[in-house]
Parts: sequence; C-alpha cells; structure tokens
Amino acid sequence: MNSVFVLSNTKKPLMPCRPARARQLLTAGKAAVYRLHPFTIILKDRGSRDPAAWWTDPQDRDPARPTATGEGEKSRVEQRTEQLRQHRGQRRTPPRR
Repeated sequence: MNSVFVLSNTKKPLMPCRPARARQLLTAGKAAVYRLHPFTIILKDRGSRDPAAWWTDPQDRDPARPTATGEGEKSRVEQRTEQLRQHRGQRRTPPRR
C-alpha cells in the first residue's frame, strides 16, 4: 500500500494520504513537496480552525453553523461532561457487580 506523508503548514504531522490525493493537492497548488525520500508534502494553508473551539452542535437546529467558545466560557463539551458525571450518580439501579 502506497502512502504519502503529510505535514501541516506548521510542520506538524497529519494523517498520510494516497498518492492520487497528493497529486490533486499538488496540482491545485494547495501543497508543496517537502521531502523526496520519504516522499512528504506540506500543506500551504491548513486554515485557522481549532477542532476544540469550532464544532457543530448535534442538538442545534442549524447544524451548519459552527459554535465558537470564547475565553472564560466553558465549551459545550465540558458542560455536557459535567452533566453526564452528575447523572451518573443519580442512577435508579445500582451497577452490576
């Protein structure tokens, strides 16, 4: 199986891709050759999306709208984690042994 190593624009390793996808990125100008052996490409613009800060809320009425968490706010993931921890202590039946 062939694979091409991929680096972000900050030189962090990403998931390897197939050679066909690497050719598409190189032809479109979205990537450049970083090293020939092992063949590695570097993406020119990865975007400024932080996966922890931008995500779609599955319970939101408009799932295409991203939800941004600002400084000092709890993310919805942290809020949901706290809700689940509180709910865990309120179970009706005791856990099986």
